[in-house]
Formats: sequence, C-alpha cells, structure tokens
Amino acid sequence: MMFKGLSVGRLKGVNQHRQVEWGRRGRLSYLTIALLFSITVILSVSQSQTSTTRWINSAGGDWHNSSNWDNGVPDANKQAVIDLPGTYTVRINSPATAAGLVLGNDDPSDTGTKTLTVSSTLTLNGNGVIKPRSVMVLTGTLTGSGKIQVEGLMEWRQYGRMEGQGETVVVSGGQMKVGTSGYYVTLRRKLVNEGNIVFEAGELRLGQNGLLQNKGTFEVKDNTYISLTDNQPGLFVNEGTLKKGEGDGTAYVYAKVENKGTVEVLAGRVSFGSNGHLVMMDGSQIKTNESGYLEIASDGLVEVAEGATGKVAQGSRMVLVGLLTGSGRMQVEGLMEWRLYGRMEGQGETVVVSGGQMKVGTTGGYYVTLRRKLVNEGNIVFEAGGLVLGQNGL
Repeated sequence: MMFKGLSVGRLKGVNQHRQVEWGRRGRLSYLTIALLFSITVILSVSQSQTSTTRWINSAGGDWHNSSNWDNGVPDANKQAVIDLPGTYTVRINSPATAAGLVLGNDDPSDTGTKTLTVSSTLTLNGNGVIKPRSVMVLTGTLTGSGKIQVEGLMEWRQYGRMEGQGETVVVSGGQMKVGTSGYYVTLRRKLVNEGNIVFEAGELRLGQNGLLQNKGTFEVKDNTYISLTDNQPGLFVNEGTLKKGEGDGTAYVYAKVENKGTVEVLAGRVSFGSNGHLVMMDGSQIKTNESGYLEIASDGLVEVAEGATGKVAQGSRMVLVGLLTGSGRMQVEGLMEWRLYGRMEGQGETVVVSGGQMKVGTTGGYYVTLRRKLVNEGNIVFEAGGLVLGQNGL
C-alpha cells in the first residue's frame, strides 16, 4: 500500500513516538494508582490505630493509672470514655492527651455524677462531650484541635485556660460557671455559648485567638471583670443576652463587645471603662429596669456601627460620661443621662424619640461636648454645667 508524501521510515518514527507516549502515560497511570493505594493504606492504618479505653474504677482515681482503664491510659490514638454508672471523680494532675473524650452517659437510670478535674494540661486531638449529670472542673489548661461539647456542666476556675485550634461549645441546656475571686481565667480559643454561662467572680481575659460568641445567656455578677490580654487580644460577640440579673454592685467590661443582641441590666451597674468598647450593631439594644443601668465610663466608649440603629429601650437607662461615636443612629426610647465630660461625636446621629428622655449636665464645672447631630422629638432637660457645641455639632 502506497501513501503519497509519507515514507515508511516516517511512519515507523510516528509509531515509535506513539509507543513512547503510551508507555509514559501507562507508567504515569500506574504511579498514580500506586500513590492513591498508598494513601488509602496509610489512612486505613491510621484509623485502625484509633481505639477506645473505658474507665472501670467506680471509686474514681488517677487518670494516669492504667489499672483504672480497660485498655490502658488514653493517648493520642486512644479515646477516653468515662461512662461507668455511679458517682466518682477522675483526676488529671499531670499532662494528658486523648484522641477524644466522653464524660458521662445517656442512661436515665444512672443518677450518679461523673466529675473530671483538670489541674494540669489536657490535650484533645479529637472531639469530646460532657454529658448531662457530668462535670468537668478546669483549673489547668484545655487545648488541642478537638471540639468539646458541654451538655452538662463545666466549671472554669482559678487560673484555668482554654487554648488551641479547637472550640468549646455550651449547647442549649448546657451550663458553664466561670471564675474564682482573686484569680483570672484566660480564653485563647473559640468559646460558643448556646446555653447558659454564669460569670461568678474574678476576671475573664480574652487573649490571642480568643473569641467568645454568646448566642444564649451570659450572666455577669458583681465585681467581675472582662478584660484583654496579649498583643492581639480577643473579642466578645453577643448575639443573645449579656445580662446582670442581681446584686447592687458593678460588673466591669474592659474589652470590645460587638452587640448584636441585648445588654440587659436588671440590678446594679454594668460599666464599660478602661478602653472598654461597646459596638452597637443593627437591631441591638440596651435594656434595664429601675434597679439597674448601663454606664459608659469616662475612659470607655459606645459606637453605633455604620447603617445600624442601636436602642436604649423604653423604660431603660444609660449613663454616658465617656464617648458616644460612630456613623449609625443611637435611638433613645428610654432615658439617657449625659454627664460629667461626656462626648457625642461621629457622623451618625442621636435621636431622642417621642416618649424618650435625656438629662444633661453635672454641677461643679463640668461640661458635655456635642460633635454630632442630636435630634430631640421627646424631652431633654439641661440640668447643670456646660454644653459645648463643637465641630459638626447640631
């Protein structure tokens, strides 16, 4: 057979070239298959190495004592399950690691309480859960990449720290009690509250990577302090209710709080000072009764975010002796007291609506300063001192 313009030698060269290409492709295919197979084997071996060990000592005892477990002490490849019926306490007094943690069980007939005390460091490489009727008492460090879910109770006390890439989630129905008088706890990981957290005493420090996201109720007591630490401190985001429900004293906030929900003061005072920063996002509100109020102290500030309307709700009271700023609208439906050297600035406006009130000024040589738009549709009483109209003041 003759091919015009194409020699046999050239055909042979083409065939050889194709054979080389197919050979290369074949080798690449074999290499790809071999690589995928190797990865599968490695993953299978890794998964097969993760096992479970269960607590078997009904009297409680030391986490690190192998005789207390049915499969030895938990480690990076071994999950700890503490679900033995009864009431007892397991103690971690030196550094411990586990592939995961189950504290408690779902047996309704087991009315006992399982308690795990962590006074050293517990590293969780996998997920953990604190079941109802179970308690973790953290005075040491909780860290690791795992997520721990609190369905029962976590007590976060003394100098306890939560760190690492994982997160702690207090689910609906779960509880956390925070703080010890004279001590501080530190948050350097994400803490999500969908249930109830009660900050009872001492100081809560928000450090680097610390994010406290409240979607439930976060209640503060008298003489508690929320503050910042580290060069890149953390943040409190309130999407639920930040509440002070009892006591005639003060709860202090020296941190940045992005409020997307409600700050509720039913007794005493919540004070934003020492560079404490309350950011009012759209739909957020300040709510109090006759027994409580919110204070923006002389070294604190409240900012209404761009496009947002923040409210001092009807029947509520806010005292401004620091700075009100931002490009959004602060709407006063209740009472705002503008005292001492309080300042209102920014591109936004403050509006006292019909039924709302503002009381202005303090005796003794003090003056308040207006550098933003103030609209009165309700009632303003200028009681004492001076009122300075500055740049952009209207």
